[in-house]
Amino acid sequence: MKTLYAVFTIVLVFGIIFFSLRVMKTEAPGGPLPEVTYDAGGGSRVRAPEDLSLKVGESGVALGGLGLTFNALVNDYRCPTDVVCIEAGAVNTNITVSEDDETQTLNYSSDGIPLGFEGYTISIIGVSPNAHSEKTIPQAEYSVTFHIESMFVDTIDTGSPVADADASCTERGGNWDPTYQECLGIDASACSAIGGNFSECASACRNDPTAEVCTTQCVQVCDIGPGDK
Repeated sequence: MKTLYAVFTIVLVFGIIFFSLRVMKTEAPGGPLPEVTYDAGGGSRVRAPEDLSLKVGESGVALGGLGLTFNALVNDYRCPTDVVCIEAGAVNTNITVSEDDETQTLNYSSDGIPLGFEGYTISIIGVSPNAHSEKTIPQAEYSVTFHIESMFVDTIDTGSPVADADASCTERGGNWDPTYQECLGIDASACSAIGGNFSECASACRNDPTAEVCTTQCVQVCDIGPGDK
């Protein structure tokens, strides 16, 4: 009985030591790694996602900082439009992504998880032309649409005089309200582009806090002026 108790004690001690070593390996010296957050402050906005449609050999810039080059179409495993398939298939592309001094060239598949690079995520949302069982598509005919999103708070220039907001609003099909410095009738992406604060469901009485009766309808508003309403 004493021998069994001694063996159990030894096993328990070694188990505690092993667990402690595993915990130490998963932490950086001095404790766990701090959570990284991005906050540009002031006139910061989260940029709306952007799509880039590129042919083989073409390059583009998304969200004001991410460079992307579509180098080649490596493989096309999509289901032809004239064939019934169990799966839709995918294409494999070779791309180069760059941001400031960081550059990376790699293969990326349209059915892969979003690719993370320097604070951006990249995915493929469209490929043309459609695949056909009796046609080989030349490289020059491929066009791939890449969807790029920002993973952090970015800074948008909001230093332009409010007087310029009138032109920026109307150029994007909006109606400018100079009294309350609001652009009505534009979407979130256009609002972000002119440095505004977009509200998808603002109150119809937002500019009249003393109103006793107000409709329940939502109003899409791009607020250019300072302060909250």
